[in-house]
Amino acid sequence: MIPEYCKQCINRNANPYMSSEFDANPTPHSSVIAANPVVQPQMQTGQTVSAPNTSADEDQFIVAPGSPTVLGIEYTQGFLKTMIGRRVRVTFLIGTDSLTDRTGILQEVGISFIVLRDTNSNLNTLCDIYSIKFVVIFN
Repeated sequence: MIPEYCKQCINRNANPYMSSEFDANPTPHSSVIAANPVVQPQMQTGQTVSAPNTSADEDQFIVAPGSPTVLGIEYTQGFLKTMIGRRVRVTFLIGTDSLTDRTGILQEVGISFIVLRDTNSNLNTLCDIYSIKFVVIFN
């Protein structure tokens, strides 16, 4: 199998089995553009740009452009977020043929999980959102 190299590489037309000029370990090129280049904001006269928050305890996440958001109520997570604080019974499909349910107060909704607080023991249970089949919401 012939390895592939970038268009700037001397090896792009070389056959490693037929040529003595083939370099099996090419060095990276200095003019290669980064996969995710940083775009600097355009500034107008008198405008200042603050440094982005890069603290380790940042709770926000970045949503890629064009990705569906979990905030809309047309998505499961968005709808369940409107039900936080309500008593619910959630039915989960475990494997291919086993159903189990949990009842409690809906405490938190994440991208791939929910947290239910059991009213009897006051314990929190983290649940996988992708195995949820039914949610009964009590008034």
